[in-house]
Amino acid sequence: MTETKPYGVFDFDGVFLLTWPNLDAYVDIFSGVVAEKYGLPKQDIADRMYGAMAIVRASPGQFGLRNNGLVSASADMDMSLLCQAAAEIAVNQYREEKAKTSEPLPNDAAAMETLMRATHFKTNSQLPVIPADDAKPALEALRETLDLAIVSNSDPGDWHVPNTVKGNIAKIMGPENVKGIDAIGLARKWEITPDLEIVPATDEEMFSGFPSPVYLRRGSYYDAVMSRRNQLPAVVCGDIIPLDTAMFEKLGSHTILAASEQTPRYEIKHYANHPNGAAIAGLAGIVNAVRNLPVGA
Repeated sequence: MTETKPYGVFDFDGVFLLTWPNLDAYVDIFSGVVAEKYGLPKQDIADRMYGAMAIVRASPGQFGLRNNGLVSASADMDMSLLCQAAAEIAVNQYREEKAKTSEPLPNDAAAMETLMRATHFKTNSQLPVIPADDAKPALEALRETLDLAIVSNSDPGDWHVPNTVKGNIAKIMGPENVKGIDAIGLARKWEITPDLEIVPATDEEMFSGFPSPVYLRRGSYYDAVMSRRNQLPAVVCGDIIPLDTAMFEKLGSHTILAASEQTPRYEIKHYANHPNGAAIAGLAGIVNAVRNLPVGA
């Protein structure tokens, strides 16, 4: 770790990888796991998931990554969140259809939360890794400018283990070219912890135009970031505001939304005329913004 460099925290999948091209593969794997769990036909689960995506997009605030019943991030913010919400709708459709039969499906919201999250991680570990075209030069540039940490919900793994955070970084960079890049895993960014008093906020805040409240207090994520360097990061970059940037925006870090064609307009609008952050499409623009951070940030 180089103490003289500003501390930078970046999400991995949504910043350096292309995730939306994996939509069909994600649905295929995810529907298989759900079908096996409930004894349902896989293809019908997949078909229902595709149909349910329109429902999710029409009312994104009602669906998303849940923690103790609260929407931790709306389902239109990310490909995997969209798929998880669609799968939950598909299962609930079956539940309603089977409710009056001799083989009803169990109705346990907490178990559904756990299943969706576990299935997501299992699915992610099997997806092809598709780096953004300029992922390697961007990582090289960022590690020269920042004390760079990639912070993920997944197990960081090892540099030589495929389909882990470190393994995927090594796949992009080359296994002998990872010096200066750290990876912190198991951040559990979805966990909402109202007792995290370091964040000067109520339990929830409404960001203008967002379809659901943004819960700023994320204790596990905060601890993961602070475990590496006991100071707030100068810059935090990710593709989902509630999960990646909102808490640290509140704490004063410069934040960057890694935007794409699929990013909800309300997230991009949040950064219009923002005093300490920006929504930027493309890694070249993100690198340039980081290079132009105030000295000593």
